[in-house]
Amino acid sequence: MVKKVQYTSAAVKAIFCLDSMADFDYKGRVYIGTDRIGYGINGVNDLLRVLEYVFDQYKFPQASHESRSFLKVKGNIDKKRKEFMENKNIENSAEHTGEKATFIVQVQFRQNSTWQGTVQWVEKGVTQRFRSELELIKLMNEAAGEKELATW
Repeated sequence: MVKKVQYTSAAVKAIFCLDSMADFDYKGRVYIGTDRIGYGINGVNDLLRVLEYVFDQYKFPQASHESRSFLKVKGNIDKKRKEFMENKNIENSAEHTGEKATFIVQVQFRQNSTWQGTVQWVEKGVTQRFRSELELIKLMNEAAGEKELATW
């Protein structure tokens, strides 16, 4: 009998510690799940790729669309993604606070090839729903003091 493992949204809750930002590009750390595995972030793309990788590993939230690739062998994609994640792994730290801002990101759905969920700006104690990855990025940019792109 195969034992099925079920995950909840708490398993993939992410704490994003934004340490610096220049020209809308993030530098910081993200800690994921209850064990708070840490990954170094050097840009918006890194943040999105790390979270997407984790969601795919947990198979939660389940994606409504499958990623496409021009590569013939799926194993090559998985190998490159694993190497990318190994290079991002950092020491776990008890301090989960960003120098510029701290966010708790909880993605509840992956529908229409994007994410839906909530983001909490820890320093202000406010939570906002987002309907896409772009909206999530806009909310974090505004919180970090960049140009106002969306409203809290």
